Amino acid sequence: MNRMNVIPVQPFISLFPSLADNDVLSIDMLRLKCATLLELCAILRPSDIAPKAVFYYQNENRSSQTNLYSVGC
Repeated sequence: MNRMNVIPVQPFISLFPSLADNDVLSIDMLRLKCATLLELCAILRPSDIAPKAVFYYQNENRSSQTNLYSVGC
């Protein structure tokens, strides 16, 4: 078994202060920020997060699944 390298978190720590406040970020950037925090804090892979991206629209009584990494940035 090969040992994996430690993930360098400094680039992510530097990224968040460079972003605007949450109330002015686009949905795509909020989604990216959320996915990044989940990965770092919960030690999740993108494949672990993607199945959790299900949204329920109560007014329309339907749900949809979204890829958290389908951002246009």
